[in-house]
Amino acid sequence: MPWLHDLAALDLHPLLPAGSLAGPAMRALRRAASLHSGLVNDLYSADREALTGYPSNAVLIIEQSTGCTRQEAADAVNGMITTLAHDLNTALAALPAELTALATPPHARAAVLLHAERIATCTRGQITWHASSPRYATDDLTADGRPTHGYPEDLLSSSG
Repeated sequence: MPWLHDLAALDLHPLLPAGSLAGPAMRALRRAASLHSGLVNDLYSADREALTGYPSNAVLIIEQSTGCTRQEAADAVNGMITTLAHDLNTALAALPAELTALATPPHARAAVLLHAERIATCTRGQITWHASSPRYATDDLTADGRPTHGYPEDLLSSSG
């Protein structure tokens, strides 16, 4: 989801140097944040998506492909999330030196660092949001995995 990070930078666009998002540290930060976001969603939505038959979930894919339990698959995904959080923090720490090496002007440096910190802050807040969101509850599903309210029927079917 690097496009999401691009949306977050729109107000900084005039200040961001053309190549500021292409450096190794920023690329690593954006990659880690994007993957982290998807895997956190998969971790929290695994039970719901298993009940609704949605196949594209990292926890469910690991469970099905390895034959492990859902908890073991969730633990594996959690390990990936932890690694990505470490990668994000490492990239965030490396960014100032990278900007210095590129002789980034002070106003542009401030904009790049602000953008990077926004990405990191958003990424850190995802776990709290996912843990408190009713979106991942399963109490609104019928025995066959269909929602009793919420999603339109055609949104959950591949033929809709």
